[in-house]
Amino acid sequence: MAMNRAMDWKTQAGLAAILGILGLSIMLNPVTIVSAAGSLIPWLLLIGAAIQFVSILLRSRRRFRIVIGPALIGILLAYAGLSMKFGDPTTIGPVSLIFVLGLLLIGSAGAKLMIAVNAKQSKYFHFILAAAILSAVLGAVMFFNWSEVSVALIGVFIGLELIADAVAMAALALRDRDGEEALEARGLDPVAEAAMAAAISAAATATPAAPAETPQPLSPSIAVMQEAQVPDIETSSAPEVPPVTASKPVPMTASKPASPPRARAPAKPKPAVGKPS
Repeated sequence: MAMNRAMDWKTQAGLAAILGILGLSIMLNPVTIVSAAGSLIPWLLLIGAAIQFVSILLRSRRRFRIVIGPALIGILLAYAGLSMKFGDPTTIGPVSLIFVLGLLLIGSAGAKLMIAVNAKQSKYFHFILAAAILSAVLGAVMFFNWSEVSVALIGVFIGLELIADAVAMAALALRDRDGEEALEARGLDPVAEAAMAAAISAAATATPAAPAETPQPLSPSIAVMQEAQVPDIETSSAPEVPPVTASKPVPMTASKPASPPRARAPAKPKPAVGKPS
């Protein structure tokens, strides 16, 4: 879904770029382009109409008040292109080409203004409004002074109008990319939400996470002191047992070997004492 949405807004932006390139090509060669009105301008108008309709189909949200502007612009461009293609290239129906182009520009300005009103909370509002004002000025000049408009000026006006359409379409594509219509449908301000997201991103960039410090090895004496202060978790609940001190070993003295028993001397025979006879 996210990939389709990304492709949609990128496709819309690409179509807007094509429309802008067409406008620039007409502005750079206004006399040549308008002189070939019978073969080239109708196709340019039809291409512009097709781009408007395709951009509507590629939008992720097709609310009526948002798509009515591009739809009206596409209808006006298609009518002008078909009338010039299958009728007199210098007229559209019973009226002259310049007069109808003036009506086309004014109608396009009204459609862009409608889009701008519905996107007044968007950060791209000023781009859409500027495109609407440009179309309105071009249409007014061509509509009220159509008898004095030269062939070269017609080409310049058509080129500027296509550029204005490209700006409005690019703004709508960026609105689709940022999801502004979804935020507006939920009653949120897209500009405030974008500012909040930018502030959060800036704060996260300004205060990066501190790198983890590598623990320094402790000296043997400090390690012994910490081990003596911190009790072992596994044996902390066991009753204390008094330490058993080993008694000093009693030195054993070697006894002298017993002397062999002495042999008794044989008893001397006592002399017999006889009585004198």
